[in-house]
Amino acid sequence: FYSLEQSSSQNYGGIGAVIAHEISHAFDNNGAQFDKEGNLNKWWLDKDYEAFEEKQKEMIALFDGVETEAGPANGKLIVSENIADQGGITAALTAAKDEKDVDLKAFFSQWAKIWRMKASKEFQQMLLSMDFHAPAKLRANIPPTNLEEFYDTFDVKETDKMYRAPENRLKIW
Repeated sequence: FYSLEQSSSQNYGGIGAVIAHEISHAFDNNGAQFDKEGNLNKWWLDKDYEAFEEKQKEMIALFDGVETEAGPANGKLIVSENIADQGGITAALTAAKDEKDVDLKAFFSQWAKIWRMKASKEFQQMLLSMDFHAPAKLRANIPPTNLEEFYDTFDVKETDKMYRAPENRLKIW
């Protein structure tokens, strides 16, 4: 996640995105229900919360039914973590781009590396049925496809498997 021997871009793509992920939980579908004092309290304007609920539905649809080695993902089960992943990578990318030596290839590559996992199919199936996190491969591959910089960095084209049309790129914040 972090190393003094890594570039700042790699550290933003690793620990930076994870820290931002955790902070963004304050505003995911669970955290959004609590006010600044930590009390269960409706504090959003109705129109803002309705717009956020639409974004939640889009996030559910983005992951729901995506096939993995262990079976299809359950978009409803993993929505809060997916919102946090998208918020985390987006915030970390924004911060990384402020660095004079930013290397977006290193940033996105580190993001993918932190989700590497080696596990039996049975273990993956168990996680798929009860873990609130998306399967590792989906965490690595789906959030970047919502970011324009990913397409520019890797020259992703319409014919590439990771291509998502601009109008389908989900922006939570």
